[in-house]
Amino acid sequence: MNSTSQNQLSVNDVSFARDKKLIFKHVNLQMKDRDKVIITGDSGVGKSTLLNIISGQLIPNSGQVKFGERPIALSDSVLISQKPWLFKGTIAENLSLYQYFSKEKLVKVLKEVHLWEELGSQPLNFEVESNGTNLSGGQAQRLAIARGLLRKKNLFLLDEITSSLDKENAEKIRTLIYQLPIMMIEVAHNIDFNLVKKYKIKIYTLTKDGIIDE
Repeated sequence: MNSTSQNQLSVNDVSFARDKKLIFKHVNLQMKDRDKVIITGDSGVGKSTLLNIISGQLIPNSGQVKFGERPIALSDSVLISQKPWLFKGTIAENLSLYQYFSKEKLVKVLKEVHLWEELGSQPLNFEVESNGTNLSGGQAQRLAIARGLLRKKNLFLLDEITSSLDKENAEKIRTLIYQLPIMMIEVAHNIDFNLVKKYKIKIYTLTKDGIIDE
C-alpha cells in the first residue's frame, strides 16, 4: 500500500448541480490514513452523488477532490453499492474479473471476508448465478469487499450497503469493514451506534449547504 502521507483524502469546497438545480455546495472533508466516517442526511440531499464525486465517477461543478497530492482517480477507491455487480461464473472469476491474481491471493481475501468456509469444499470453483441470486445479500457484499482487498484499495466507499440486510448480517458486514486497515466513507440512513462507539467512527450530516460534524 502507499505510504501514510499519500493516503490523505481532501474534499475541497465541492459543489454540484444537476439540470441547473443545486444539489449541495461548499462540501469540505479531510481524512487521513485509516480514518472511517459515516455520512448521513435527508433523502435526496445527494449522499450517493457525493460518493460518486469522491470516487472520480462524477465531476463537481466547482471544487476538487484530491487523494494525496493529486486529483482523485477511479483506481484509488472501490465503490460498493446496495447490490454489488455479480455475473454468472465462478467465485474466482467474480473476484478476479478476469485479471490475473495468484490462487494464494484469492484464497487469502476470501478468508479475510469469512467466505472461504461458506462456499463448499472448493470455494474458488463455486458457481455464482447471474446477479448472484444463489448468494445471500451478506455474501454478495463480502465478495464485493474482497474485490477491493484483492486490489489493495486504500479507500472504500459504501453506499447504503446494509440497507437490504437483516440486523445480524448488517452487523457482521460493518464489524468486518470497521476492523480493516483502510480509509472508509459509508453513506447510511440506519447507523449502528454501538459499533460506531466501539470503532470510533465519525458521523457527518450532509446538507445542501455542506457537511455538518455531529
